[in-house]
Amino acid sequence: MGYELDRDGFSRVIKELSEDYQIFAPVKKTGQGRFTDTDVIYYDHVKDASEIELEEKSDYSFKEALTPLSETLLYFTENHVNEAELDPKPVIVFLRSCDLHALKRQDQIYLENGREKIRST
Repeated sequence: MGYELDRDGFSRVIKELSEDYQIFAPVKKTGQGRFTDTDVIYYDHVKDASEIELEEKSDYSFKEALTPLSETLLYFTENHVNEAELDPKPVIVFLRSCDLHALKRQDQIYLENGREKIRST
């Protein structure tokens, strides 16, 4: 079973989901590529369906949305250490099929990679 939404319906779904969730999806950033006249597509925070790039392939992996390269966890002042405030909302990531298969493979490596099982015949 599946659902087919028009552009307005998809936009309403994204707006409703963004009230309770952080939503990440492929986004096209114009002029922010490796060169000044190139575009880049990567997974970023989304609040509206019009921001989502559905046609072109992303230049960077979805993993940066799940496990960012850098994240502020603590703030140090002269006499205090404070924890950074984190958004308590759960995260939804709109993945492409190829990225979903990569995530399944990554889960298999991290969750099922253990000692080799001895098979008895």
